[in-house]
This record gives sequence, structure tokens and C-alpha cells, in this order.
Amino acid sequence: MTTTSFDHVILAAGPEGLIATAERVAAALGATARAGGVHTTYGTRNAIVPLTGGYLEVVAVETPEVAAASPFGSVVARRCADGGGWVGWAVAVEDTDEVGGRLGAAAVVGGRERPDGVRLSWAQVGVEVLADRAWLPFFLRWDVPADLHPAAGGPAGVAVAGLDLAVPTGTDGAADLRGWLDGEPPTDVRWTGGDTRPAGPVAVTFTTPGGPVVVTR
Repeated sequence: MTTTSFDHVILAAGPEGLIATAERVAAALGATARAGGVHTTYGTRNAIVPLTGGYLEVVAVETPEVAAASPFGSVVARRCADGGGWVGWAVAVEDTDEVGGRLGAAAVVGGRERPDGVRLSWAQVGVEVLADRAWLPFFLRWDVPADLHPAAGGPAGVAVAGLDLAVPTGTDGAADLRGWLDGEPPTDVRWTGGDTRPAGPVAVTFTTPGGPVVVTR
């Protein structure tokens, strides 16, 4: 069985732009947004909202031609063009090679440079699911010390409490997710039909000191 932990949720920036979207959501949660960096191989740029036990990543297109050729960047481009909204989610694992072997997919190395020049690196498996099965997470292994993980420094008591995931009618999302993870999901999940909306996350519930906050876009 693969042991997973919740890592992050991904939100495409709305018409107000990357930083304004991140600051809007961060303010609703009582958290703080900070600039992330550029994914040069994905054609995207991100901002980070650190939380307890995970983080919120807000993304926008940086280089359209690169994004169009990238599985991640092309999904971000479509969601931003639609006015923003949830893109997907990720879980952390210790061994991406084991996950890749189980799923028949190779781990892909990624990285970005923070504005302060610090280089972050990781390996990921399964990011392609964002295109058409975004109710499933992709898998990440961070190759950085804990104090450099994007969640570091998040406010106490602010965390992802659960996901509302849309699936096409007739899809057993719960069984699909358990099979993909080789176990139970590391966060609460509620299921809804997705025929009139993009499949994948449609809302995220956060715990905050002031009570639950639900973000739809």
C-alpha cells in the first residue's frame, strides 16, 4: 500500500491576475500569499499560500507557447481562460519510483527558483490526470529540507479540511481514487456529478480559527 499525505491544491488565477487572486483567497483564510516562481518547463508562474499541513498554489500562464506544449501548463491555460478555478490537487509520497512502477508511469523531475534565488526540486508522477481525470491527485516527492517546503511558515489552524470533487455521471469516483492511491485519500472528499462542470475539484473547504471557509474559485 502506498502511504500518502496531503500536499497542496492548485487554483488557476482569475481575471484579476495571479497575485491578486492569491491575496484574495489568503485574506479570506487569514493567511499570507507570497510569490513563488516560474516553472520554466511548464510555461507557468505561481504564488504560494502556506497552510498547516499543506499549501495552496495559485498558478497563471507565464509563457503561452511553452504552456501549450506542457500537460500541466495547457490545463492551467484553459482554466485561466475560463475565468480561473480549481485545477487539481497533489499528494506527497516518499518513493515516486514505486508509485510510477505501480501505475506504469515514469517519475519526472521538476523544479523552480524562488524570488530569493533558492532552488526547489521535486519528482512527480501522474500530472497528466489533470487533463481529464482531475478528481485524482498527482504524486510528489519533495527533494528539499522541511523548512524549504512551500507549506513552511503557514499559520496555525488554517488547513485544507476537504475537497468537493466532480466526476462524470456513471463514474465511481471513490473506487477510482482508492485504486489510484492504493489506499484511502489523505483528506475528506465529497462527490458530485460533473456533466455540467469540469471534472475535478469544484470547491475546497478550509478550516480557519474563525470557522470553515469554502472557496469555489
